[in-house]
Amino acid sequence: MRIDARQLSVSLRGTRILDGLTFSLEGGGFVGLVGPNGAGKSTLLRTLAGLAAPDAGTLLIDGEDIAAIERQRLARAIAYLPQNGPAHWGLSVEAVARLGRLPHRGRASSALDAAAVERALEAAAVADLRHRSVDTLSGGERMRALLARALAVEAPVLLADEPVTALDPRHQLLTMALLRRAAREGALVVAVLHDLSLACRFCDRLLLLRAGAIVADGPCGDTLSDANIAAAFGVSVQRGSTEGGDYILPWKPL
Repeated sequence: MRIDARQLSVSLRGTRILDGLTFSLEGGGFVGLVGPNGAGKSTLLRTLAGLAAPDAGTLLIDGEDIAAIERQRLARAIAYLPQNGPAHWGLSVEAVARLGRLPHRGRASSALDAAAVERALEAAAVADLRHRSVDTLSGGERMRALLARALAVEAPVLLADEPVTALDPRHQLLTMALLRRAAREGALVVAVLHDLSLACRFCDRLLLLRAGAIVADGPCGDTLSDANIAAAFGVSVQRGSTEGGDYILPWKPL
């Protein structure tokens, strides 16, 4: 699946959040959205999910204007994991994951739905929590339960807003590896990330946003140069390599 944005602008309550963004995204890639707080990353993800309407420009899904796509069909095509997603229902983890199959209602058999839910529970590492109520979970466990719901959709596009922020280090690595694997299997995965080292290690491409604009777009080495990091985040960094991978540590405010 392909997403094309052309001069995309979005305002919220009269404030311009995204201003004239142009880019294309294709299946089989893991794209990280990075940038400082307030850069517009979450708004961009919501717009890609069809949850925020652009003021100007176009947003095409496989050549079709997103506004013209029937909502249930869009929900089958794009799975969305929100930042700090609500989980106030007294539902079990398994029941939450089953919500991801709602877009397929009437199109898939109960056996296919059950198999998809089981795959999602295992992938998100919450199969052992399936009978727990989500309102008894820790923040990290709840995020993984909501990830299972998104994975259960088995959509060709997966949008995840800060999917690892609440997770412990082991589950951060497992989740990033899971998202990269989904991309390797053909999905388009787009995630908002704050950990620059994880973004560099796992993503194929990074879009660096600042003040609602894309200031750099490409592989980590090009996008997260010292100059770009200084301009976007106002920090200097320390860099290193281990086991064939590079890491970036924010070091001093400028």
